[in-house]
Amino acid sequence: YLTDVGIFEGEKVIAPKMNAAVYEITSSVLKDARSFMFANGRGMSSFENINSNDTLGHRGNEAVYAENDGVIIDAGISAKQILNKLRR
Repeated sequence: YLTDVGIFEGEKVIAPKMNAAVYEITSSVLKDARSFMFANGRGMSSFENINSNDTLGHRGNEAVYAENDGVIIDAGISAKQILNKLRR
């Protein structure tokens, strides 16, 4: 960067191409007084692919559905949650 903007002299370095993905959090399931349980076979690992309207799990007797196509991130984070907040 410093060479590119002219602060240092020298040959400009071209960064290698990376095969990376960018994820945006579009929705979350916050813990509340009702416990959330993943549906059978769901939430076993992060970056699990999901489709819009897939059943993610249940909160009490209420089904929780995916709002968008995407992936599950931090599937095991529920142990770190307190009501409506994440512990740091």
